[in-house]
Amino acid sequence: MLGECTNLPTDDRLASIFELLGSQSVSDIISETPDTNDGKEFSGLARSLTNAARQALKKLGQYNEKDKRLPRLHLLILSGTHILVGLAYRTQSSPNAGGIMHLKLPKDAPSRAILKLEEAAISLLTIPEREHWLRSGMSAVDLGAAPGGWTWWLAQQGLLITAIDNANMSEAVMKTGQVEHIRADGFAWHPRHSVHWLCCDMVEQPDRVATLVTKWLKEGWAQAALFNLKLPMKKRYGMIQECMATLNTLRDTHVLRAQQLYHDREEITVLALPIA
Repeated sequence: MLGECTNLPTDDRLASIFELLGSQSVSDIISETPDTNDGKEFSGLARSLTNAARQALKKLGQYNEKDKRLPRLHLLILSGTHILVGLAYRTQSSPNAGGIMHLKLPKDAPSRAILKLEEAAISLLTIPEREHWLRSGMSAVDLGAAPGGWTWWLAQQGLLITAIDNANMSEAVMKTGQVEHIRADGFAWHPRHSVHWLCCDMVEQPDRVATLVTKWLKEGWAQAALFNLKLPMKKRYGMIQECMATLNTLRDTHVLRAQQLYHDREEITVLALPIA
């Protein structure tokens, strides 16, 4: 963070911002507002301030969008007279304003849960990893699948899915022709042969899910896993530490990545990929 601008004159906000920036050149400008109803009131100001700052920095010779080595200028607009100013390199920040990945829910999707899985695939897997691990014909098990949001998204990637849930799956999911629905307890069932993916979005205690996924990967029932750990109302950090301690026993065989995503802010999404 470069600094905080307060009591800004509404007719010249850029002067104070540029004073903090100094002679530093940037490759982009991202103006953001808090993700609240009050914050959204300043979305128009964010757009106009971005455009004005870009033009002014071009004239000063401090804007070069082609040089990706340069940091981005981030402006967090708290009010019309209060702005936080910071710099962040592309490798250390989200390209989306506010870190929010805006995804569109397909018309025939069975639930909004697909947005969580899509954001997880984009955020936690690199492009080469997505090309390798989300190929047509690969296999997946979706524990606690009903009504089938995650199963539906996996089917759109061409995967063949075994959906485990005692509840009914949506008609749209079963119409894909790529899903076998087995009515069973997700904590008791496991496949006879190894599958490529284990996916799990069950509403269960996070430590139970972490233990279950660890067992699947150690037993070789699945090669990779993508799952959510539902955060409890209290002692969230302690619970996540406990879950990650369990999952860290996989470090010799798997790469672990965990992130709190925009579309599931009450959960931690975890990816486990084989090291090889």
